[in-house]
Amino acid sequence: MSRRANARAAINLWLTIMAGAMLLLGSGVTLLVLGKWAPGIIIGVIGLIGGAIAAVQLGNSPLRLGLSLVESRGAGEMLVTRQAGHGLPDILLFSGHMGLLITLGALRDLSDHLVAVPAPGGENFRTVAGLIRASHPDVRVVTSTAENARLAARLENGQTVVGIEEIERSSGSPIREMFLTSDGQSPASEDALPLSEDLSRALATADLIILGPGSFYTSVVPAFLVPTLKARLSTPSAPTVFICNVMTEPGRTDGWTVADFITNFAQFSGFVPTYTVVNRSYPGSNMLSRYEVTGSYPVMVTPEEHIDSSKVVLGTRLGGSTTLNISGSTVIEADIIEVATEKRFTSESGTTSEHTVSVIRHDPEKLARVLRAILAQSRTPLAG
Repeated sequence: MSRRANARAAINLWLTIMAGAMLLLGSGVTLLVLGKWAPGIIIGVIGLIGGAIAAVQLGNSPLRLGLSLVESRGAGEMLVTRQAGHGLPDILLFSGHMGLLITLGALRDLSDHLVAVPAPGGENFRTVAGLIRASHPDVRVVTSTAENARLAARLENGQTVVGIEEIERSSGSPIREMFLTSDGQSPASEDALPLSEDLSRALATADLIILGPGSFYTSVVPAFLVPTLKARLSTPSAPTVFICNVMTEPGRTDGWTVADFITNFAQFSGFVPTYTVVNRSYPGSNMLSRYEVTGSYPVMVTPEEHIDSSKVVLGTRLGGSTTLNISGSTVIEADIIEVATEKRFTSESGTTSEHTVSVIRHDPEKLARVLRAILAQSRTPLAG
């Protein structure tokens, strides 16, 4: 809990005690001065007022008792609140820079304890950490392993590509192998990829672990390339959430279905995610046409997957969503996208120009509704 939250809790507790003391004092004075009937009436009124004040103040303190994790906020909307003796959940996030910013925006009201872990192999970890802290100052940003480790991909054509941006640009040949390297050619030894102490502590206390959104090979997979981290994640002590891509990536995830994403996730991670979040809404034919030109298509549950899956029912309802069981993961399909405008810079003949493009991406507010439902479903393990 933050210092400000602690200060509020201390004030609330003090007011609660004062309300009780006033009630007792008023009762004693009244009994000494007045007769039998009047004291009863006055004590009752004072008791109601004092009890109301105490309930409000105690409800705002971390000592609140017996209050549920979720309060209804209308159809499909819930507000996560504190549980007795536990507080808001500790949430651990793994993704690339943009994926972390989207997820942090979705979680800003759901947790006081957010730990962001940029994908290992980022050449500018300190820059990424600074950008995240600038927009989310209360978030802890930790590295997963040695900062000199770089992400590398060995392609089917035999080429080795080093660096996240280089891998994302080189989509001409499928990826055969992913690894972290310190020399730019061969996989680094396990001894050269120690698990950071900060991340080790965060794993021990996490109530929910989220992977994605972001490019599958450069935002999700890198976390599993640190051997010690993969071992810890393969037997997670907390529910895991995989936020699936909304569009396929040309040359990387061509033709993948939701089941394909879950299967490939499990191959790299060693476990099936507890939950998989998938988009179910179309952004419009004009936007889809622009993506189709580049060979990118929506990732959605197919009719065959709907037929083959066994329906499951969450403990809480999320309006406008469907919950399925696909490849062993609880798949929540809901409207989680938006069409956003982003600035892009291009350099040609030494001249840099700026232009805007419309892109399909995860919507933080819509994603937040899904994550609230997942937290509600996970309320028993969160209660510890």
